[in-house]
Amino acid sequence: MSERSERLYERLPAVVRRRDAEQGGPLRALAAVLQAEWDALEAEAETLGDNWAIETCEEWVVPYIGASLGVEGLREVDSVDFSLRSYVANTLARRRRKGTAAATEQLARDVTGYPALAVELFTRTLVSTHLGHLRGADHLPAPVGTVDLRDTRALETVDGPFDPFARSADVRPITQGVVRPNLPNLALHLWRVRSWELSGVSAAPVPAATGWYRIDPTGIDAPLFNLPRGEDDITALARPEHVPHRLTRLDLDALASSSDVDPPVVVHIEVGGQIRPLTVRSCDLSDGFGGPLRNSRLPGGTVAIDPVLGRLLLAKEDAASPDVSITVDHSIGRPGAVGAGPFDRTASLIDQLPRQADGSRPRAGTELDVVSWHRGVGRTDGVATDEVHATLEEAVAEWNTHMAALTSDERAETVGLLTIDDSRSYDAPAKAIGLPDGARLYLVAASWLVSVVDGVPRRVAGDIAARGTRPHVRGDIQVDGTGAGVTPSAGLFLNGLLVEGTVRVVAGDLSQLDLAHCTVGAGTGPGVVVESLLDEERMSNASLSVRLTACVSGAIRAAAALDEVALVDTLAVAEGFVIDLDGGAVSVRSSTTVGGIRSTTLAADDAILAEGDIPPADAIKVDQPQEGCLRYSYVPWGGITPRRHRCQPDLALSDVTDPAERARVVARVKPSFRALHPSDPQLGVLGSDGPPELLTTSSDTDEPGVWHHLRHATRLANLGAALRNHLRFGLDAGTIHHH
Repeated sequence: MSERSERLYERLPAVVRRRDAEQGGPLRALAAVLQAEWDALEAEAETLGDNWAIETCEEWVVPYIGASLGVEGLREVDSVDFSLRSYVANTLARRRRKGTAAATEQLARDVTGYPALAVELFTRTLVSTHLGHLRGADHLPAPVGTVDLRDTRALETVDGPFDPFARSADVRPITQGVVRPNLPNLALHLWRVRSWELSGVSAAPVPAATGWYRIDPTGIDAPLFNLPRGEDDITALARPEHVPHRLTRLDLDALASSSDVDPPVVVHIEVGGQIRPLTVRSCDLSDGFGGPLRNSRLPGGTVAIDPVLGRLLLAKEDAASPDVSITVDHSIGRPGAVGAGPFDRTASLIDQLPRQADGSRPRAGTELDVVSWHRGVGRTDGVATDEVHATLEEAVAEWNTHMAALTSDERAETVGLLTIDDSRSYDAPAKAIGLPDGARLYLVAASWLVSVVDGVPRRVAGDIAARGTRPHVRGDIQVDGTGAGVTPSAGLFLNGLLVEGTVRVVAGDLSQLDLAHCTVGAGTGPGVVVESLLDEERMSNASLSVRLTACVSGAIRAAAALDEVALVDTLAVAEGFVIDLDGGAVSVRSSTTVGGIRSTTLAADDAILAEGDIPPADAIKVDQPQEGCLRYSYVPWGGITPRRHRCQPDLALSDVTDPAERARVVARVKPSFRALHPSDPQLGVLGSDGPPELLTTSSDTDEPGVWHHLRHATRLANLGAALRNHLRFGLDAGTIHHH
C-alpha cells in the first residue's frame, strides 16, 4: 500500500498495529477500505471549488452551468477532442454582440469545435455607392471590384475564405458549400482539418539527385501546414494566422522573414556530428529534380523549400558534404488523431498495457510496475546511459539476447518496453523480434523522461510521455512468437509508429498483434502479413488475434487461419482484397475499408466497406454468412453477406422497384473519398459530391467510417440549430468546409 492510503491506519496506536500484524493484518485491510472512501470524499472536496467556474470545472458539470445561463441543449457530441465548455463560457459575451459577424463566428467555433471565419457577403458584393452611406477611406470598407494583377498575395486568396475581391450579386438562396455574394447572405467557413506540429523529422533524399529532399520521411510529396495561433478577443474576426491551412510559397516567404512570429519551418543540417540551422527561402520546386544549376545559385547555409509540395533543396556546398543528415520542424494536416502522428496517445497506450499487480490500469507518464525491461532508441539528451541505443537493430538484439538468458517461467512474466524518443528515421531490424514462452513487448513512440534522483539525472523504467513524436521505420518489422504452449500469450504491441513496410508475423505461435495509432504500408503495400507454416515443427499462429485501433494500413493478409482480425477507428486500403484471410473472424467497427474482404465470418458496425476496384458482387466473400451482422454501414450491393440491418444502399433502395432505377441508386450511393493516401490531409474524408444518405447512416445518425468518432454531422446539426436563434431577421447563412 502507498503511504497515502495508510494515513488512517497509522493513526492507530503502535501496540494495536503490532498486534494486528501478528494476526495477519485484518484491521489493516479494513482500514484500507475506509481509507478509500476517505480519499474519495477528500478528492471531491478538493474539486468542489473548481466546479463553480466553467474554466476549471469537470466535464460533467458543464451542462449544469449551461442550464443556469439558459443555454439551450444541443445534441451530445461524444468525441474525445470536443467539449461544449467554450460554448457555455462565451454565452454572455455572445448575447451582448448577438447578430454581429464576430459573435456568429465565435458561435460556430464553440458549437462545432472547428476553426471558423464569418464573412458578411454584402462586403463582397458590388453595389453603387450612396452619398449618404459612403464606403471606403475612413468609412466602411469598400468592395474591391478591380483586381490588381501585380498584387500576388491578394491573387493567391481568390475563391478562398480571405478573398478580398467583390462579385456581382447572386440572388439564388445560399446553400452549403457555395459562396453566393448578396446583401442578406453570411458565409461561415469551417476548417475540419487540424495542424499537428512535428520536430526533428528526417527528410528523405531523392535518389540520384544530390541535394534534393522530400520533407516527408517516406519520400512522397506532402503539403506543409501553418500552426494557427489563438484569438485573444471575441470581437475580432479570424485572420489567416488563426486557422489551419496549407502554406503557400508566398506565406512561407513572408513568415520566414518575419520577426513577430515563430517560423513555420525550421531546417537543421548535421555533418560530422555537428548540427546547425539553415536559413529558409521559399521557392517553387515543381519542375523536377536534379537541377545542379539551381542549387549552385543558393548561398551556403541556405535551403530552398517548396511548402506546397513538401520539397527541399540544399545549397551546392552543403550538399557536397559527406554524411549529410537533414531534419525539419514543420506541421502536418489531419482531420483527427488516426494513423501515426504526434498525437497524445496516452489513452491508447493504457488500453494496450496489462493490468498492474493490484488489478488496476497503469497510468502512462508514471513509473509502470508492469514493465520489467525498458530500453530506448534515440539520442541520450546529455544523460549518459547504456540503456538508450542509436538504432533499432541494437535494441532488438539486446531484447533477443535478454530473453534467451531467461528461464521459461521468467519469459512468461516478462513485459518489455522499447521506446523511440524522436521523429527521426530508423532502419527496421534485420532479425525478427523474439517473443518466446508468452513474453510481451511494447514498441512505442514516446519520450523516456529524465528524472533527478538523489541529485543525479537518470531515466526510470516506465516513466514515459506518449506524445509529440512520430518515428519512421524503414523496412519490415518482423515478430516471431516461439512459445511451446497450446494457448500462448506472447504478444507484440506497436503504438505511434510510421512503418514504411509491413508488420510481418513469421510462422510460430504468436497470440496477440496489437497496433494503435500506427501507419503501416505507407499507402504502397500490404500492412500486416502473417506467414504460413514453415515446417512440421512450427505452428501457424492459429490463435493469433490481430487488432488495429486508430491506424492507417494497407492489406491484411494471412496464409493460414487466424483467430480474429479487429479494426476500430481504422482506415485500410489496398488493391484487390484489403482483408484476405485463409480463415478467421473479422470485425470492423467505426472504420473504413477499401477493397474486398475474405474471411470465415464478418461483423461490422458504423463502417464503410467500400469495394474498391473489385466488382460489388464479389467484394465480400464469407464462408459462414449465417453468422455475424452488418449494421448501420455501407456494404457493396449484390453479394452474399451476413444479415444486414439498416445499411446502405439497402435503405436508399427500400422504395425503389424499377430495375433501372435501382441500378442508378446503387451507383449513386457508392462512397467517394477526397483522398486515400496516408500523406494527404483529406485522408479518408467523404467527398462533398458523395451521396447525402451516407452522412447519417451510423447508429447515432452520423457519418460512418474511420471519422465516425469525430461526429461531424452532429456538430453541423448543432450549428444549424444554434444559428436559428442567433442570426438577425432576414440574414441567411451557409457553411463552407475547408480540408
